[in-house]
Amino acid sequence: MGGRYIFDLDGTLYTFDGQKGNTFATSTFYRVEVCCKVQLTRSELAQLERGRSLPNLQAAIGPYIDYYVSNKSGAYAGGVLYDVLVPLYYQYPELFTVATGCVDVACESGAAYGKTMFTPAPSSTVKVCTDVQAKVAKAYFMDALSVTA
Repeated sequence: MGGRYIFDLDGTLYTFDGQKGNTFATSTFYRVEVCCKVQLTRSELAQLERGRSLPNLQAAIGPYIDYYVSNKSGAYAGGVLYDVLVPLYYQYPELFTVATGCVDVACESGAAYGKTMFTPAPSSTVKVCTDVQAKVAKAYFMDALSVTA
């Protein structure tokens, strides 16, 4: 069974490009800190809605943005565009800084239980996105949705 798979596990997005048996041949991990750099605000959503014939865009996406903006930490100006980064990585890999290594999840009880851990290993096929050019990534996203049909 081949193809791409996306999992949201412990704040990390995982995409798997292919697999061999029960092991994944090539994987790309997106750290939550990287994903949080690309957010869609209410004013940007309104801009997208004005530029297209998508009358229900506010109704569909507005609650998602409100969820993040109302977060008590105050860390969000808009909705985090987690899933948008996956296709952007495949189309524009130059927007991302990556490190290669081994990723493991602590499954034994203890202080590290459930934590995702990364160990650098230059020969690994596993990549972890450690940074993104957020303004450029959002510009590509906004441009793609602004194209009129």
